Amino acid sequence: MTEAPPAAPAPTPPRTSGRSDPPPHKWVRPSALFIGLTVLLAISAVVAAGYGAYSIPPAEILGSIAHRIGVDIGPVPAGLGDDVLWEIRFPRVVLAILVGASLGCAGAAMQGTFSNPLAEPGIVGVSSGAVVGAAAQIVIGFSFAGTWSIT
Repeated sequence: MTEAPPAAPAPTPPRTSGRSDPPPHKWVRPSALFIGLTVLLAISAVVAAGYGAYSIPPAEILGSIAHRIGVDIGPVPAGLGDDVLWEIRFPRVVLAILVGASLGCAGAAMQGTFSNPLAEPGIVGVSSGAVVGAAAQIVIGFSFAGTWSIT
């Protein structure tokens, strides 16, 4: 007599703690994120250029930019508004964007250099060095940039 092969054990149900699994994350594509953040930056720049003691509507800001490019579309700020935009507001907005980008790059470089996502200037000692430099400049009064430096 031949013996029958042993039956396979019955599958056991997976153990659960009574909670359902979280839904899978839906990540945003990097290109869509980059485009979205660029549009948000442009909108923020237009709003920042129009905000101040001399209020300028966004339509006039876009019209002024288009007029400077050579396209005569939209309203242009009358009189003093165009000078305020191009002499005061746009340089400040561009400087704010460049400073923000520079600080972001410096922070990413510091975190990459130390392989620590929590790296900050206080941990490394950069803040202490900056304080010594600022104090020395105040005491000595040396300015390498002439009238462009703040004393």
